[in-house]
Amino acid sequence: VFTTTFTDADKMSVFYIGIDNPFTVTVQNVKPEDLVVNMSQGTRSGSMGNYVARVTSIGELTITVSKRDGTKIPASFTVKVKRVPDPTDPDFPPEFRKNLTYSTPKIKYTDGEAKIFIGNLKGGAISLDYLKSQKELTVSTGYSFVSATLHIAFNNYDNKVTMVNLISKSLLPIENLINSCVSGGSIMFDKVYVKDNNGEVKMVLNPPGFAIVDKNFTEMQKSNPQNNDEKIVFTKAEVNPQFTGGQEAWKKFLQANLKVNTPVDNGAKAGTYKVVLKFIVNTDGSLSDIKYENDPGFGTCAEAIRFIKTTPKWQPAVQNGKKVNAYLKQPITFVVEDAEGTSKAEIYKVPLKVHMMNENEVKTYQMIGNGEFAVSPGVLYYLNGKVTDDPKSILKIDVLYMESYDPGSGKKYFGEKGKNGVLILKTKS
Repeated sequence: VFTTTFTDADKMSVFYIGIDNPFTVTVQNVKPEDLVVNMSQGTRSGSMGNYVARVTSIGELTITVSKRDGTKIPASFTVKVKRVPDPTDPDFPPEFRKNLTYSTPKIKYTDGEAKIFIGNLKGGAISLDYLKSQKELTVSTGYSFVSATLHIAFNNYDNKVTMVNLISKSLLPIENLINSCVSGGSIMFDKVYVKDNNGEVKMVLNPPGFAIVDKNFTEMQKSNPQNNDEKIVFTKAEVNPQFTGGQEAWKKFLQANLKVNTPVDNGAKAGTYKVVLKFIVNTDGSLSDIKYENDPGFGTCAEAIRFIKTTPKWQPAVQNGKKVNAYLKQPITFVVEDAEGTSKAEIYKVPLKVHMMNENEVKTYQMIGNGEFAVSPGVLYYLNGKVTDDPKSILKIDVLYMESYDPGSGKKYFGEKGKNGVLILKTKS
């Protein structure tokens, strides 16, 4: 059983960006202390069936549940993710108003006049050297700092985000974290409170986000402030870029334009060949800096890049209400059927966790499925927590969740039996 504090007009569960979202999970015949609860985005705190979610990206997230001993529980929950609504809106959800009144009865929101700065920057690109030189935060004249929550992503490639709470404007308590930042990371402010000259505490609307760069942008910002956003490339944004029209439009375009027989034409055996592309979605929806993260061979990378270049304009990322340039990773899967015409299993919109060996280090990516898959010879398959002796049977299942290991990461974590890769699947029933 899954319950949340907030629901929308359609009685769908909702999490709001920038606030605590309490929720509970109970499973029949399972003790609360034995539950392991994971989310497809954001951070989760709490235990014993009672949790609090903090989310960052508008759209949907999936909550999956398992037992601490690794046993999979056939249950998952989809939650909408939205921005915090305007409290003055007549359609403001009553239960949300009740929660705000209860949790922060004396807090009011600023009207945009109060802002928080790192140095003299109110968001956007910040050079690594400039960031490390700052000793404290500053706020707009007429206000004093009370507290803030920071989400720090240390680099561009992993999904680890550290959340810290500041109760003073000094940055010395997080000096070690700041010194661990590298170019490609980001710092996002959330739940920022300030006090005005009358002693009234207010929450800052639209708190800033910073993209950490390895060049000193401060002089450029002073000399050409109008063009800053055009030169920044975000690794994470409030609203991520996406294919115009959503998943259904992507699926149709993929089926109509990808040369799916490319690996067959180049001698590939039956199996699945996945290419992960990384590129920038620019503010005008065009793509640039297109690269591949892995190479399954048989001409798949060249075809994936050719295909992605033919796509129409994408929907750009949005940060602080403005369109921004942002990186995106997009998997493209080729399936080669065996002589018997093996059927395929669909994994559209299925949460994926992909582990890939890169320069002797395993990188992990959180993705959403965008196609189909077939069995590959030699791959180790786990179905609902157990090794399956009949890999082809997985093509008939209704997939809820998938986790894959390439040969390098498979061998590292599973030994010789995982040297050809590992695929872990969970069904909906």
